[in-house]
Amino acid sequence: MKMCLGYANTNVMSIRTMISDNEYLDFIRDVSINVETTNKCVLKCPGCERQDIRTGKSIQLVKEKIKAGSDISLSTVEKIFNFFNQINFCGQISDPIYHKNFLELLELTNKFKDKRIIISTNGSHKSIEWFRKAFTTAPHVKWTFALDGLPDTSPIYRINQKSYEVWEVMKLGASISNFINWKYIVFKYNEHQIDEARRLAKQYNMQLQLAKSSRWYLKNIIHKYKPSDKWTSTSKSVTYVS
Repeated sequence: MKMCLGYANTNVMSIRTMISDNEYLDFIRDVSINVETTNKCVLKCPGCERQDIRTGKSIQLVKEKIKAGSDISLSTVEKIFNFFNQINFCGQISDPIYHKNFLELLELTNKFKDKRIIISTNGSHKSIEWFRKAFTTAPHVKWTFALDGLPDTSPIYRINQKSYEVWEVMKLGASISNFINWKYIVFKYNEHQIDEARRLAKQYNMQLQLAKSSRWYLKNIIHKYKPSDKWTSTSKSVTYVS
C-alpha cells in the first residue's frame, strides 16, 4: 500500500512540537490522504512514471516496482476510513477503478458517510453500467474525471483513453446527482477548447477544474504539448476551478 500525505502550506513538524499528542492526532485525522489502491492502469500517458524516467532509475526498475504491487485489502481501507477524515483515491502510478474489488470498496464507504471521499480516475475501460452501479452504490462519494480537453483531444496525451465513453459516464454521474469534477490539464492542443468546456460544464452541472502542469522539464517527452505561458507552471501543478 502506498499513501501520500498532502499538507496545504503547513509545516507539520513545527506543529508537532507545539501541541499535545492528542491534539496532533486530531490534526492528522483531518489531513487529506492519497491512497494508491492498486498497481494497474490501462493508459500510456507519456509523462507518467509508468512510461518515462524521472528519478534516475531505469524504467525496468520502475516496472518491477509496479509489478510487485497489488490491490489494497478492504480491511486496510476500512482502517484508513476509521482514522482519516479526508481520503482521496488518486493513483500516482495506477488508477483506483482497476482494483479488482472496487465496487465492494465503494460499498464500504457507506459506513463512513461523514468522511470526505474522492475518487480520481481517467474513467476508461469500464462499462457505463459499471459506472451506473458505482454512482448509485455510493452517491455521497465525489468523483474527479481526468479529461484533458474535449473528447476529441484528450487521448492525444492520455493514450488509450476511451474519451467519448468517459464523457458519457461523466454526464451520467451528473444527471443522477453525483458530484462530478472535470479535471482538465491545459495543453497546446486543447487550449482553444476551454471556453466550450466551461459552457458544457455549466450545461451538465459539473465542476470544471483547469490545471496547469509543471512537467515541462520532460522536454523529449511532452514538451511539444506545452501551452501558452498563461497555462504553464514552472514549480508545481496549479489548478483553477471555473
